[in-house]
Order: sequence, then C-alpha cells, then structure tokens
Amino acid sequence: MDKEEETRAIRGALMAELDAINYYLQQGRLFNKEFIKKVHEDIAKEEITHFGEFLRLLYENSKEDFDYIIKGWNEASKLIGSNVDFPLKVENTIVNKNPEHPENSLESFVYNALQKRKIRKIGKIIKYDEESISVYEIEEKDSEIVQKNDSTTYNLQFLNVQFNIRSDLPLNKVFNVAYKAGLKYSNKEDLTLLSSHPLSLLKSGKRENKSDWEVPGNIANDIIKAKEEIESLGYSDITVILSPIIYSKLFRVYDKSGVYEYELLRHCCEIETSPLITGAVVISKDSFYILEKDEAIVEFLGKEGVYSTYLISGKISPYLIDKNACIIYE
Repeated sequence: MDKEEETRAIRGALMAELDAINYYLQQGRLFNKEFIKKVHEDIAKEEITHFGEFLRLLYENSKEDFDYIIKGWNEASKLIGSNVDFPLKVENTIVNKNPEHPENSLESFVYNALQKRKIRKIGKIIKYDEESISVYEIEEKDSEIVQKNDSTTYNLQFLNVQFNIRSDLPLNKVFNVAYKAGLKYSNKEDLTLLSSHPLSLLKSGKRENKSDWEVPGNIANDIIKAKEEIESLGYSDITVILSPIIYSKLFRVYDKSGVYEYELLRHCCEIETSPLITGAVVISKDSFYILEKDEAIVEFLGKEGVYSTYLISGKISPYLIDKNACIIYE
C-alpha cells in the first residue's frame, strides 16, 4: 500500500470499530440475563479502546485528517456555546491568534509578512462580536450633541487569501509562497481600512484643498495646518500617511534655511507611507477605531495530490468616530 491506501484502510478500520461498538451495545440490551448484558458492555468498551488505537494510527499516518477533525470540533463548540479544547494535543493544525511559531516554520513566514500591515498600527483595535455596524447620525448643537434615530448598517469585511504549496518539497523551497500570501493579506487589510470599505478613511474623512506641493515647504505647512485643526477639536496623537511620491518630496530644503521639510514634520507628528493613496491623510489615533471580529489566522484546509491548501482569513472594519479628525489632501 502507498500512504493514501494505508490511510483509507485505517479509516475503514475506524468505521468497523464504530459498527462493532453499536452492535454489541444494541444486542446487549436485548438479553434478559444481566451477566450477558455486562459482558456485551465490556466488549463494547474494548472496541472503543480499539477505536482509539486506530485513531492513533490515523494521526501518525495522516495528520491532515486531524486538521478537519479539530476544525469540526471547534465549529461544534461555537454552536454548543462551550469552548472545550480538543482532548488530544495536535501540532500544526489551526494556528493560534497570538502564535509563537518555531523559527522558520511555514506559519512563521506568514506572520512575519502580516507584520507589514501598516494602517492597523494607526488605529485602536477593538474586539467586535457582531457581523455588522449600525452608524447613527449625529447632530451637534451649541450646548449638546444628539445621536439621532436614523442609522445605516455596514457589514464587517471578510478578508481571505488562499495559497497552495507542494508538500513534497522542503520548507526552503516553499516559504516564499507563504510569505507572499501574507503580504497579499496585509495589502488587502490596508486597502480595506484606507479606501475600499464604506467606512474607510478616504470615504469617511474630511477633504481639504491643498496648496501647490511643488513649492518647497507647502506640504509641511498644509499638514501642520491640518494637525492644528484636528487638535483644536480636542484630539491628539496625530499621524500623517503619505504616498511614496509625496514622501520623497519632503527631502527638499525649505526656504533656503538648509532644513528639509521632513525635519519640520517629524517633530510634530508620526509619518507613515502607503502606495495605496495618492496624497496625504492626517489623522488622530484617538478618533480611528478598528473593529475586529476575527483576527487573521492561518488554517490548513486539506491536501489534494502533492498540494496542501492553506487559508489566511479575518474579519475587520474601520470606524472613524469623527470625520473632522481625519483630513485628506489629494
């Protein structure tokens, strides 16, 4: 037998043991004599032990089966409403949300790439257990702020990247696939928070006209002006997100002073760059929340032929509590 045939045979033995367990228990109940019932029950328990032996063989021969078993266990736990750990310790099944992976494991390359996510570092992460967000209109008066009855519902964004790797190759020949998949997920998350979600920064923030940014000093002046405007509302902890092209223009001498524009900015706010925007976004971290129902995890989905399939997935949404605390220059 090859490995696949061995695995099928072990699964068949598991089925036979389950049939035997049910048979002895059902037949035992038909007898009137108590000692015959007891012997049947004892034999059924032995068959359960046999089932455990074959289960151990299955794990040794096909750990991939246990990825599905544990996935089903966890899904049933959610429906039952009781989270109980799977009674067997199985390595490399579903990656924990706060993983500590062995150095140079497949999952470590994915999570190293996920460290490239930029926009989540600007917001405040909040664990959010619902599938959607109800945003209510707000009316500001001189002496009060009123939350109106009218609301609009927005769904959290499900993000996923699937990748397939050859399981017959050593790690040093496949880690680039895992890393690129992590980078792709990072890009999707940044895009969701910046522009693609209805509540994203570029769709929720306040747009302002910029001056001529070809003139040295004007980029810094506009951003400092936006910072002061945001801080006048009571917000602090200001970050500016710049396109790489705009960022490169900061390394110009300002007004014959011998000082770069970059130097003017770095003392007043944090600076981030993103190729996903064309201008600049000035935002207070105090006003930007990131609602996360499902943190990014890596799951093993199964194996077909020589390919093993993995999925990176999560569920997230941006939430700007005050559009005036996010100023956009395009």
